[in-house]
Amino acid sequence: MSTLNTCTSSTRPASPSQGDMLYETDTYKTIIYDGSQWREYQSTNSPYSLDGTNSVSQQPLWHLDAAKINGVDSSGNPSNGSSLTTAWKPKFGSSIYNHGPQSSSSAQPTWYSSGENSLPYLDWDGGDQLIEQTKNFIYGPFVWFQVMKSDNGYWTGMNGTSNGLFTRRASDLLYYYSDTNRGYNGTGNNSGLTSLSASTRMLLFEKPNTSDPSYLYVDGDNAQGSTGSGASTSNIGIGGFGGGFSSYRPNGKVYEMALWIGGGGSATSGPLTTADKNALIDYVESKYNLSGFTDF
Repeated sequence: MSTLNTCTSSTRPASPSQGDMLYETDTYKTIIYDGSQWREYQSTNSPYSLDGTNSVSQQPLWHLDAAKINGVDSSGNPSNGSSLTTAWKPKFGSSIYNHGPQSSSSAQPTWYSSGENSLPYLDWDGGDQLIEQTKNFIYGPFVWFQVMKSDNGYWTGMNGTSNGLFTRRASDLLYYYSDTNRGYNGTGNNSGLTSLSASTRMLLFEKPNTSDPSYLYVDGDNAQGSTGSGASTSNIGIGGFGGGFSSYRPNGKVYEMALWIGGGGSATSGPLTTADKNALIDYVESKYNLSGFTDF
């Protein structure tokens, strides 16, 4: 049996030969030299480092950060106060998950260079929308993550087949696992809702398994009421962010967002563990200089 030799990203061979294949222990990538450059192939079940200190056990499908519109560094960021006219590319994830702006300038979010803890964000005005280059199809458990601040109390999550995955209004909370034809439709809960306008928030919208309803968590383990039944085995298609109900579309600031899915149709439990979700809390509190989140 052959053994796959290892290296790190800083110790790649200086003079490789065509066909050389190595595994990078720091990036969790298999790299193959094609005669002119190293080709990289990401493992699908390796840990994902959020900031060099905090990590989660599974890699997201994609992770977008407003500080790196081109997915790499700040060189692709718009000028302060300008509309986003280029794709928002993932800092992690394939380019097929680029989120492109609408062609109409009135539907393009605005990029600002300094918000919470002096970090950049994209601003939605209730009519802006980004479209995924390749639609995601979710067949079971998932976790959707976002750092945001609403300007008016209304908020819609990722827009799916016809509706958003969730909508938060001033007086109630609606959950949608796509539309009613695909298995899950909640009619709301108005008990103890956390204000999404009071400060910058961390949202986790989770379908925890194949039988329970979906939950929205705000700033940690603060479940915002759930109703309805578990999702069916039908898939939901996620096509972007900013669509959904015309009266309750996002109006506010988005710093970053990510999506984890639970291994396709065979998954029976969510992709992130309790420790993973607490790592997200630590990451957000540290990065954005926030406090008071509740551990899971």
